[in-house]
Amino acid sequence: LSLDELTRRTYSPLGTPAEAISYSRVAIAKNFVEEFIRGLGYHVVYGHALQPALVWDFLSGVAEHSRMGQNAVSPEYGGMMRTHATFYTDLPLAFTNP
Repeated sequence: LSLDELTRRTYSPLGTPAEAISYSRVAIAKNFVEEFIRGLGYHVVYGHALQPALVWDFLSGVAEHSRMGQNAVSPEYGGMMRTHATFYTDLPLAFTNP
C-alpha cells in the first residue's frame, strides 16, 4: 500500500506508522525550506508555534473550516490536512489571491 493509502487507515496498526512518517517528513521539509531561505540571505522563522496553522489555511484559501474538530477541509485533499508549515520571512514574495 502507498503512504497515502496507509494514512487513510489512521487508527489501525497499518495507519499509525504512516501518520508518524508524514509528520517526520514535514519536519524535514521545514528544515529544507529554512536553510534555502537563509542561503538566499534572508531571515526566516518557523511560525507554527507563533500562530495556529489552520488560520493561515483559511486566510489563504487553501482550505475551509470543518466541524470535524481542529482540522481543515480542502477540495483537493479532503479532511486529511493535518499539519502545515508556516514561515515568517523578509523574502519578497508575490501576492496570490485566495
